[in-house]
Amino acid sequence: MISAFVISFIISSFAYRKGSLTGPGALTAFVLGYGTFASPSYVPTAILLFFFFTSSKLTRVGKKRKETLEELESQSHGRDPVQVLCNGLVGTVCAMVYSRQLVNILSQASLPQSPQGLVTLSADPVISISWWGMLGHYCCCCADTWASELGILSPDPPRIITTLAHAPPGTNGAVSSMGLVASVGAGLSLGLVVLGVGWTEGSLTIPNPLAFVLMCGSLGLLGSLVDSVLGATVQATYQRNDRITHGPGKGAKLIMGHALLSNNQTDMLRHNLSLTRLPRIASGLSMSTKASQTGHRPFVNLEPIGAALGRSVLLSGLPTDVHPMDVHELLQDYDVAQGIEPWLVPLSLVKGSPYHRFVVKLTDSQEAERVVQRFHQWKWVNLPQKHRNSRSTSTPVLTAELLY
Repeated sequence: MISAFVISFIISSFAYRKGSLTGPGALTAFVLGYGTFASPSYVPTAILLFFFFTSSKLTRVGKKRKETLEELESQSHGRDPVQVLCNGLVGTVCAMVYSRQLVNILSQASLPQSPQGLVTLSADPVISISWWGMLGHYCCCCADTWASELGILSPDPPRIITTLAHAPPGTNGAVSSMGLVASVGAGLSLGLVVLGVGWTEGSLTIPNPLAFVLMCGSLGLLGSLVDSVLGATVQATYQRNDRITHGPGKGAKLIMGHALLSNNQTDMLRHNLSLTRLPRIASGLSMSTKASQTGHRPFVNLEPIGAALGRSVLLSGLPTDVHPMDVHELLQDYDVAQGIEPWLVPLSLVKGSPYHRFVVKLTDSQEAERVVQRFHQWKWVNLPQKHRNSRSTSTPVLTAELLY
């Protein structure tokens, strides 16, 4: 939590000193940043930092040429709280919901798991919607920024997306080849960042990395196209002294669109569309997690346990990065645990099979290294007699939780 406070303070202060944010805008950005950075996973932090630093860098690319093409009106005074909220509120809410649900899932081990010990996060609708909503939001934000900052420098004249007519660079609703390539590149780059950070911290596993990265590129392109359609239809573009301006004023004439929504309202509408539609588009991709820092105690959720070959308790999918000496509690055979009663807690019903959690004190640190790599049927050696007599003839699936 302290690191989230510090990072958010540094970022908002930097943006304020640079003139990108007003004082109230910087305070609003600090609150939104803290809500994103205070996560058990580094993925939301990496996403927001990637967006911030790339946007700041691209704003300075071709600055002199941009000044000859469009007026820098309100942005020269910095973004105010309304602009910050319109651009960051949706992503922050998604990040906070995802982080909270992730902590709940990892502390309860209540989702299905794979033989490799991976918790299938996409099986939880809250996780799926919030995670893809967060990613889709920032894919759209990055794509819009990259396309706007680089597309205006395109040597080819842009075209209005609805009519394909030529338009001056910087016109709302106009797209260029460079801008479209930039929007795809923004999504692809963000996807690679998410994959890299998730793999490094061991918190995220994507079964098909290539499909995931391509999906992020598609989200970036789709978000940019949606923004262009809105800009060409419900947002007005004005021209004054042969330079594009996005607000009416003395000497400005309307050259494109209708003044139905302001730029802030267009941004908010686009982000809401990313929250409601993009998660559904990406729902075919599954994602899993192996371990994550909850901020208090790390949790490693492991897949079904079985007892076979005598008294040995077999544990499938023990992560290789878990050192036996770091384990304080480990599921073990009742006799090996030297009489320590195992803790059996029913958690939920998944497809008719009761999920439970077993935790037994670890007495031999080398036992963790000898955990068997294959899976066998559960023999109920650890269950009290009353449970043994009342159990069903079918073999339930049991899950274990490692606390260390």
